[in-house]
Amino acid sequence: MTRTAHGIVLVPGFFGFGTFGSPDGSHIDYFARVRDELAKRLHDLAPVFVTHEPPAPTGRLRARAAALFAQVAAVAKTVDRIHLVGHSTGGVDARHVANHAYAIDGASNEERRQGIAKIASVVTVSAPFHGTPIARNLA
Repeated sequence: MTRTAHGIVLVPGFFGFGTFGSPDGSHIDYFARVRDELAKRLHDLAPVFVTHEPPAPTGRLRARAAALFAQVAAVAKTVDRIHLVGHSTGGVDARHVANHAYAIDGASNEERRQGIAKIASVVTVSAPFHGTPIARNLA
């Protein structure tokens, strides 16, 4: 029996960085402990761990979803199943990518179908699916 290879894509929120700051000095690694813990506990089940880097820390949702879809398509070439784990607006990005009804800039229907077929699960943590007080106040 062939084992299915899984990959996990960690999707950061609104400020959307994987790491921020100087590699030589002080820096923040958005998913540092999460990535390390998942790697330790799931090594045999999901050896591929990738942090999504959107085009801009505060980019438009459409641009963030397109960047995430491009990464999902790239990861899909190396694994059989992909698990998206999104924090805050990263959860919204993940949900958009997994939803066939949501158009992704630059992706054909066939590319979307193939990418979505590889997505095994979407896990969101504190995703603002119903908006945020800050966004409502800015409007």
